[in-house]
Amino acid sequence: MGKTVGHHLDDKEQEEIIKGLSVLLEPERVLEVGCGFRRFKPYFKHYTGIDKKEGIYADSLPFTSGEFDLVFSCTVLMHNEKIKLILQEMARTSSKWITLIEPYRKIKQCFLHEFIIKGFSLVLNLRLMTKRSPLALWIFKKGGNNDLV
Repeated sequence: MGKTVGHHLDDKEQEEIIKGLSVLLEPERVLEVGCGFRRFKPYFKHYTGIDKKEGIYADSLPFTSGEFDLVFSCTVLMHNEKIKLILQEMARTSSKWITLIEPYRKIKQCFLHEFIIKGFSLVLNLRLMTKRSPLALWIFKKGGNNDLV
């Protein structure tokens, strides 16, 4: 049994979700925003992780535009006040996909209506039941005509 991380999901639950994303989306180059100990690295061919503990902040990513096929975060937005800037940076650095995984009760489902990601369309919006609490999973694909507020 996995230990509790991020106050809401255990290791095994997070790993199963990320492993599924790696198979579903088949990204070549991946950026994890708020990577902690980089435990998802084994699921991706070319993985880069950033974390504020290393002095790299999600609201100012040091990468070129479109450098990654997939940019994802897992229980990061719930700890930040600069959600709009983080989403802008995730969109800027992604060439194909953005995935957000957050505890459902911390980040209300309606937050996506306030922070639409420019150039991306929402293709999947799930509420998953975990051992500890409901989880929200959003997958965005490049090519939409949404505007970031």
